[in-house]
Amino acid sequence: MTTFHQIELQCPVCDSRFNSQAVVETNGRGVKRTDFQSWDGVDREERAVLTYLVGELWRRVGDLKLARTWFDKVSDEILDPATQQWVLDAARQQRDAPREWFG
Repeated sequence: MTTFHQIELQCPVCDSRFNSQAVVETNGRGVKRTDFQSWDGVDREERAVLTYLVGELWRRVGDLKLARTWFDKVSDEILDPATQQWVLDAARQQRDAPREWFG
């Protein structure tokens, strides 16, 4: 059975609080698994850029493992490779050889 629960989350970086929905799935043995709907209200066209930005934030606070995870997800969010290639290029750049300025 799948249910939705409204939950409050807290950002580990800036301590701000926000609400989200958790998807709770219960299997036949009563074991629960929780997933978050992380794209509540975000236009599909914006997801690649936001994914890149989350990776960049993790890189800037020093968590390179999480940064790499988010940079690697950018390709999954690309809708139009012709117009969004720059986002993919930026994610690869910051994952492989980060720079503070693009030029």
